[in-house]
Formats: sequence, C-alpha cells, structure tokens
Amino acid sequence: MKLLYICGALALGEWIGSRIPSMCALWPLFLLGAFLLALCFYGLEIPFWRGGVVALLGAGLYLYSLSPKAELIRLSPWIRNTRGSFSRQNPRPLKVEISRRIGIGLEHSRQTAEINRAILLGERRSLSPSLKNVFVEAGTVHVFAVSGLHVMVIAKILVVLMMLFFVPQRFAGVLSLLPLWWYIWLIGFPPSSVRAAVMASINFMAPLFWRKSDMLRSWAITFLAVHLLSPGLITDIGCNLSFIVMLSLILATRAALTFRLQIAEALFFSVTAWAAGVPIAANAFGRVTPGGVIANIALLPAAGVSVAAGWLGVLLSFLSDFLSIHLNNLAALSTNLMTGVSRAILSLPYASFETLGWHPLFSIAWYVLLFAFLFYFGRRSRRSSISPNNW
Repeated sequence: MKLLYICGALALGEWIGSRIPSMCALWPLFLLGAFLLALCFYGLEIPFWRGGVVALLGAGLYLYSLSPKAELIRLSPWIRNTRGSFSRQNPRPLKVEISRRIGIGLEHSRQTAEINRAILLGERRSLSPSLKNVFVEAGTVHVFAVSGLHVMVIAKILVVLMMLFFVPQRFAGVLSLLPLWWYIWLIGFPPSSVRAAVMASINFMAPLFWRKSDMLRSWAITFLAVHLLSPGLITDIGCNLSFIVMLSLILATRAALTFRLQIAEALFFSVTAWAAGVPIAANAFGRVTPGGVIANIALLPAAGVSVAAGWLGVLLSFLSDFLSIHLNNLAALSTNLMTGVSRAILSLPYASFETLGWHPLFSIAWYVLLFAFLFYFGRRSRRSSISPNNW
C-alpha cells in the first residue's frame, strides 16, 4: 500500500509541477521528501502523510525542472547541465545569477546592492576604497568576511526549514550540511568560511551519534585538522585571528551565564572579541580600534539580519519578485545601518589610532590575562547555576 501511495504521489506531483513553472528551482524538496519516506519505512515516529506531502511537491518540482519547458526559469539550465563530479562544476554562472537576484528592488542604490553582495557572497572588489576604509578604521570590516556569523545564520535558517517539513531535530542539522557546504563551494571555499563550516559540521553530527554538541571540542578538532593538513597556517594572520577570537567567544559563552540583561551580554561578547584581536591587529596592521567595541554591539545583530533577509530574498525571488523586493530592502536597511554606525564611530575621539608593534611578551601576557579572566568567570557562572538559591 505504501508503494502504491508513493507511485501515486510521484505521478500527481509531476502533474502539479507542470502547472507551477515558477517553482521548479525547488527541486531539493524531492530529496527531503524521499528521506522522510525512508524514515517512515523504518518505523520512526513520523506520520507517513507528512513525508508523502513533501515527496508529492518535491517530486513534481524536480521532474519538471528536468523537462524542456523549464527553460522558462533562468536558473534551470544550469541545474540540468550539471553532470559528473560536482566539485568540477564552475559555480560562476550560478553566482552571477544569485548576484543579480540580490539586487532585485535595489536599482535605486547601487552602492547598497554592492554591500549586500559583499556580505552574502564575499565579493568586495566592487566596493569603493573609501567605503572599505570606513569599515577598516572602525574595526568592523569583519562583517564582509564570510565566516562564523554567516555560517551560523545560514545554518539556523536551514535547520528551521528542515523542521518546518517535520524533520526530527536529530537529523535536521545533518541534512542542513549539504546546502551549507554547497554555499561554501559557491563562494569559492574562503578559509574563514571553511573553518566555520567544519566546526558546524562537527556540532551537527554529534546528535546523530547520540552525543551532546560541544563547541570547545569542535574548536579543538577543527584547529588540529586545519594545522595538520596545512602546517604553514600556524603563521597565517587571518587563521590565527579567527581561531583566537572563536576560542575567546566560546569561553565567553560559559562566562555570560551570569548576565541577566541582554545588552550587558552583548557588550561582554563585543569586548571579548575585540580584546582577543587587539595584539594581532596591533602587530599586523599597526592599528587599535577601541570604537569597534561599541560598533559591534549594533553591527553584529544588523549583520545577522542582513544575511538572513538577503538569502531569504534570494530564495523567494524564484517564487515572487514582490516578496524578494521586501526582503532585499530589509537587508539594505541593515547594511545602511552598519555603514552609518561605522561612520559615526570614526567621528569619536580615539575610536581608532595607529600604534607600534607590541613586544611578544606583552602579547603573551595580554592573552594569559584574557583567558584567565574568562576561565574564572566561566567557573563562577557554573557554580552559581547549580546553587540551591537558583533552584
């Protein structure tokens, strides 16, 4: 009976798909539906009709995307022409198409559209030198590096989408890895995004083996793997900055349990991230940016909104330009806020100043004090969380 149901769903799905040409780019739903149906066959507690509904929609959209009529959709020829090893495919045509969709509704402001493209795809070549300088001197240029923030936001979007289709929480993270790594491939495997994606992969794989996710363990495994495969990265400035800032934020997460006000927690994380990068920035670039502490409190949430709205706008552009315009302009509002905050910070005295390189012993002492502080407050917060007064 289940086999007959699947055959009927595929046939009906093909008929529905032939009448919804603007949705044929959603072919990955077919894979999701097939996965849910497989779980149903193994007797897991998932109502069978849910997998059937997803398969019904996904099968029709996937089959229709392979039909000649799918030429109506500009992206479908790239999908259908993809053959052989995926790693050998050229992402450039798809990247150009996505870049165009990022700019839908932003024709009135070319600079804002370019900032959105820089944040979502890491394409900074089109940004004017003066605009880059604003973010560099304000200590906020990291928003253009596709790294942990981007990977975290995209991973959350993917997990939510998986759970909307009733994928169990244990499998939602694992299933989101395929589109996550597809995104990393699309933007050209920049080292910062690869490191963040490896950590995310380790975290998402843990529930599959009935293990609890542990960011510190993921950081350690990623650190060892990266430097065993490429020992030369031990002297790379970007790699060192990425790992040290990430380690400090992981330790700060444990220490932040003592804060009850969200603004205090945001300030704590901003100060921690800034302090972790000060010695490296001072030695590598000869600049210290205290203003970045204040700027990042506003910029990090704004960057998260920009990434989320931007990618949702791209996805919805395959269904409706009207919906895409609204989300692209929301992303633009966030990027304009980031630009305005960075300019305002530069107007403050001592927000950014040049400095001589630090002595190695002074840099070591700085990090010893920083990590000792985070470790102490981390232990204190754990003790307070198990205190009988908090029960």
